[in-house]
Amino acid sequence: MPRTTHRVEKRQLSQSESVESRLDKVAKWNLTIGIVSAVISLALLSPVACGFLLMFGFGQWAVLRAFAEQLRIQKRTAGLDYDGAISGARLEVTHYCGYCGQLLHSEHRCDACGATVVDEGAPDSL
Repeated sequence: MPRTTHRVEKRQLSQSESVESRLDKVAKWNLTIGIVSAVISLALLSPVACGFLLMFGFGQWAVLRAFAEQLRIQKRTAGLDYDGAISGARLEVTHYCGYCGQLLHSEHRCDACGATVVDEGAPDSL
C-alpha cells in the first residue's frame, strides 16, 4: 500500500528589502562617511570645516530618512505593503510533509520520503 500524506502549513515571517529600507541604509552610510571625513578634516584642516562636514552629513541623513518615511506613509495610504519602522513583515506560507516533516517542492509527492500528497478536501482512497 503506498504511503499518503497531507500538507502541513507553516507560516513564517519573510522580510524583503524595499526602497525605503535601502534609503535608510544609504542614510546611515552617508552619516558614517560624514563623521569619518569630519575627523580627517579636523586633523588636516580646521575645526570649522569639521563642523560643516558634520552638519552636511547629518543633513543628508535627515533628508534621506524623511524621504524614506514619506514613502512608507504613501504606501500605507495606498494600501500597499511597505517596509521599515512603521510596518510589519509579511507572512509567508510554506508547505511541509505531514509524514516526514521535510519541505514539499512538489504539489503531489514528497521528494524525501516518497509519500503521495493528498488534497485536504479529497477523501482518502484505500
